[in-house]
Amino acid sequence: MRRYLLAALVVAALVLAAACGGGSSPQAGATSVGTQSPLATPTDKPLAQPTPPQPGEPIVQVKSGKNLYSPTRDDIEKLGEATITVGGKQYKGVTLATLAAKVSAPAAAQATVLGTNALGTRIAGAVLSLKDDGSSAVFVISADGYLRLAASSLDPSRWLVDVTSIVLS
Repeated sequence: MRRYLLAALVVAALVLAAACGGGSSPQAGATSVGTQSPLATPTDKPLAQPTPPQPGEPIVQVKSGKNLYSPTRDDIEKLGEATITVGGKQYKGVTLATLAAKVSAPAAAQATVLGTNALGTRIAGAVLSLKDDGSSAVFVISADGYLRLAASSLDPSRWLVDVTSIVLS
């Protein structure tokens, strides 16, 4: 339940920030949400690890319009895997395109992915284009049951751990 509250707070903060706007338009391909550096500062401390998802409990929420998909770990594993290679290392997981199809997202949709930055020190987000990144962004289930984002269009320092939501619009 805390995971959903956290996701709702982050979505609300992003919507509020977007409403206040900076006037810039999104570019094609992946971008990072916000302007903060992914590198740790002397005051950064690791965030508390969220409660591990229990068997049968949703590990992420995927939304497009009124369509909502809240898959469990087993559901994600049944969707099949794709492999991407970044920096000579392979990552296997379910693609953004596969998850987007579950909520009937339009082909031109932008995906806002929310989670924790790769260092585990900040709530972070990434914006991906379904058209450009649908097959090159994968969501990997970690050994402890959390969902992690790996995308060839993002620098690995911008990847997310503990992904809680994916909103396609």
